[in-house]
Amino acid sequence: MRPDEYILAVLSPEERLDAALRVAREAFKGATLTVEEVEAAVRRVRRRRYAPSARSRSVVLDTNALVSAFAFGGIPARVAEDVVAQHNLAAQPPRLAHAP
Repeated sequence: MRPDEYILAVLSPEERLDAALRVAREAFKGATLTVEEVEAAVRRVRRRRYAPSARSRSVVLDTNALVSAFAFGGIPARVAEDVVAQHNLAAQPPRLAHAP
């Protein structure tokens, strides 16, 4: 974790908002922006940030889906076959470990 992420993580939501407003106030000191200009900039950023993209598409197959695919076939099997055929696979290590 980067130090700046840690600092933000320990602040309450109110403290984070206050810090963001202080930074913005300092950054735009002396600027003559109108509300319309700020709203237009926010819309442009959101459009870019949340625009659908082929690169951002992902498929998650959890253990239950894979077990169903192998045990029962049908739709789960077709989905698993499609994922294997058309996408790069990445496996994650287990997040929870069972005690021996």
